[in-house]
Amino acid sequence: MINLSQERKISHKKQFLGKVIIFCEGATEFNYFNYFKVKLDSKKNKYINLEIEPVDVAGGGAISIFNKVITFLENPDNHKYQYHEKVIVFDLDDPIKQELMIKLLVEMSKSDYGFTLLYSYKSFEVWLLMHLMEVSLPMTKRQLNERIREQLNMARYVKSSKGMISKILHDESNVINAIQNAEKLEKKYREDSLKIISSYKEMNPFTNVHKLVEEILENL
Repeated sequence: MINLSQERKISHKKQFLGKVIIFCEGATEFNYFNYFKVKLDSKKNKYINLEIEPVDVAGGGAISIFNKVITFLENPDNHKYQYHEKVIVFDLDDPIKQELMIKLLVEMSKSDYGFTLLYSYKSFEVWLLMHLMEVSLPMTKRQLNERIREQLNMARYVKSSKGMISKILHDESNVINAIQNAEKLEKKYREDSLKIISSYKEMNPFTNVHKLVEEILENL
């Protein structure tokens, strides 16, 4: 997995996923990672513990998510997670406030909790769509949803549908395709000398969710 200051090469990855808690802002993200959690739990591997904590911020954005995560971790009842790797999954969905978002990304990355930050621009649906096709051109959130609907041959897009997530993930090759599509896009931005801290408005679409999913897949 990665954070803003460090990338780990595939050859250096740990053998087991270990203890991980994922904080996510929406039901779609929760259902996506819970699909893998169920499979990991069924393996009964004592070296793997994946927990998912939904963070309800009612559209409050990344700042509200970060504040709620900190409050959660500071609660004495949750000190059992002190040795878990802590992952925050969120959207970079407000380029109008880019300066504020960049400041928040830096603050998150420098936190004593050592957060791993997984983000998508403009929404998590960028990552979902990558399971079904290559994504390289800018799209609005509505366009992303519509393209997923078309690819799955659905009558309408239902954002938090467990059935939709299962339909996307039932074929492991879809997940592999998503990882490859995300890596290809990441390589393009790297060649263009674009970095999320300074240029995320120019990085539409973008996601780095594949960094965690790749590890999960290796442990399955």
